[in-house]
Amino acid sequence: MSIERLLARHEVKKAVTRTKMSKFELFFVITAVIFASAGQLLLKKGAELLSFKSAVDLLQNFYLWAGLSLYVMATGLWVLALRNTPLSRVYPFTLLIYILVIAGSTLILGEKLSFNYFIGMGLVLAGLVMIVKFS
Repeated sequence: MSIERLLARHEVKKAVTRTKMSKFELFFVITAVIFASAGQLLLKKGAELLSFKSAVDLLQNFYLWAGLSLYVMATGLWVLALRNTPLSRVYPFTLLIYILVIAGSTLILGEKLSFNYFIGMGLVLAGLVMIVKFS
């Protein structure tokens, strides 16, 4: 196949790409965000349990394996969402990962955060709403 044909095929695919997400793609993105956030919390828990005394400890660490598994699933869902939606529409949703991880680290892991941290989270969330709603 000639280069011209490949480029023409690519241009057709680019033209088909939508600017709005379908309900399925939004579902994939939100689920990926939840899986990535939960994966991060599980990785933290697994890291706390590491002793590095033997490779068996690493292999038997449920939290690490669960966290990695959730990351792999999140990546698969993310790729599905990116198939037909511009990255510039999908990527802002990664801001939710920061918010969910910070909330989870407070509620689940018992980490203490200052009031300013919560103000910052609110500003991040407001920025996400502005990007998604008004662009």
